[in-house]
Amino acid sequence: MPGRLAILLERVGFRRVAVAGDVMVDKYVWGEVSRISPEAPVPILNFSSEDMRLGGAGSVANDLHSLGAEVRLCGVVGSDEEGAMFLDEMRNLSLDTSLIFHHGSRPTTLKTRIIARTQQLLRLDREKIGPFEDEVYARLWPGLADAIASSDIVLISDYHKGFLTPTFVRQILDLAKAKGKRVLVDPPRSSATAKYAGATALVLNRIEAQVASGVEIVDRLTLRSAARKLLETLGLEFVVITRDKDGMSLFKATGEEADYPTRAREVYDVTGAGDMVISVLGYVLAGGHSIEDAIQIANVAAGLEVGRLGSVPIQKSEIVDELRGRAVGYGSKIKSVEELVHITRQLRAMGRKIVFTNGCFDVLHDGHVQLLSSARRQGDCLIVGMNSDASVRMLKGPSRPLRPQEERAKVLAALQDVDYLTIFDERTPVRLIDKLRPDVLVKGSDYSEDQVVGADLVKSYGGTVVLVPIVPGVSTTRLVEDILHRYKNDNEEKTP
Repeated sequence: MPGRLAILLERVGFRRVAVAGDVMVDKYVWGEVSRISPEAPVPILNFSSEDMRLGGAGSVANDLHSLGAEVRLCGVVGSDEEGAMFLDEMRNLSLDTSLIFHHGSRPTTLKTRIIARTQQLLRLDREKIGPFEDEVYARLWPGLADAIASSDIVLISDYHKGFLTPTFVRQILDLAKAKGKRVLVDPPRSSATAKYAGATALVLNRIEAQVASGVEIVDRLTLRSAARKLLETLGLEFVVITRDKDGMSLFKATGEEADYPTRAREVYDVTGAGDMVISVLGYVLAGGHSIEDAIQIANVAAGLEVGRLGSVPIQKSEIVDELRGRAVGYGSKIKSVEELVHITRQLRAMGRKIVFTNGCFDVLHDGHVQLLSSARRQGDCLIVGMNSDASVRMLKGPSRPLRPQEERAKVLAALQDVDYLTIFDERTPVRLIDKLRPDVLVKGSDYSEDQVVGADLVKSYGGTVVLVPIVPGVSTTRLVEDILHRYKNDNEEKTP
């Protein structure tokens, strides 16, 4: 079953998704706490870094983009620094910004989370809640109508900030119905659900389902009652209720229902899990697959999301690996550069020191093993950049590498000291180093620091370069020469 779902997800491919909702910026302030303030019984955070990410409906758009969808997002930002940052990040991701309205007198909704390593200490919200002027909706509607008409599915991400008025939601639902488009809604914690009548489905958590239905959920029976009430009063096709560590439940208007347990895993942060669920459900349904398949894939994606700090898009390849059961094997160590950028962001936020080294690793030998072991001791996570076959040929000539990159990568990934590995095609790893920004760059002591590619770059942002001892007289070239020499001598001895 998991293998079938992995193949299914890989084959979904390009899909168009229209998203309407409350967009916001998620700001994370990272640091460490080692003492309590003498002024008041509050912790003192020693600031280390901060970053800003797409939040709310922007998080949904980012998740869909990571899955491989073309997304058109409709929402409102303020004419402020956060609004400019939101639009810049969308452009960096090649997301369409034409349906984002710049409002001159309303601030961009900003959620600031103060985090000490992995523990959230405080959240500060800056927002103005309420509907916008009629002009805003009039300006946005033609473009949104076009996006709905050309989409494979429509998602509504409602954070109860005021953008999604009953009138505006009704416009969306009526047009979607006329165009034969499914609409999935992620509602806020509110009893005002009448405006979603006629949507395809609601995707909500246990508390949201309780508030929306007015049914206190204390067991499986009351969970069913809440879902059935929503199905009947809103005329939905199905309802998906997420149940934290208990997984998800599906209730259909036809009377069918099913529970989907989640795999136990360490939970760092539930932020973004709901966005990930509706994104995966929408993407898989847009590919023409069943809600039963979609919910199983979304369940896996949500499990991966809660293992990250903050709202971080999960790459399609990560979900595929998890579905295939490779997450516990060495194959899951081999990542794309884009995946490693997300991983290093999380590690750095948790205060982990990232180490990088690189090489061809054509024939793995004792010298390589010692280099990697020494490199791993320089920090908390070792990332290895490995030259692709084309890159090795540029460096070593047409007769190299001796083993193809897939085999070399698997052997390296099987080593305990290697946390992650990526393959690069360029002659040098400078571009890779620039993207990953490791804290420590490691090479063997047969190099001098001025010979280490990327050394100046790493030192420019405060990183360090470390030269570790090597095994004297051991190299791939020498090993190959020794093998050829012995092979030649053995053949000469056997010749009469």
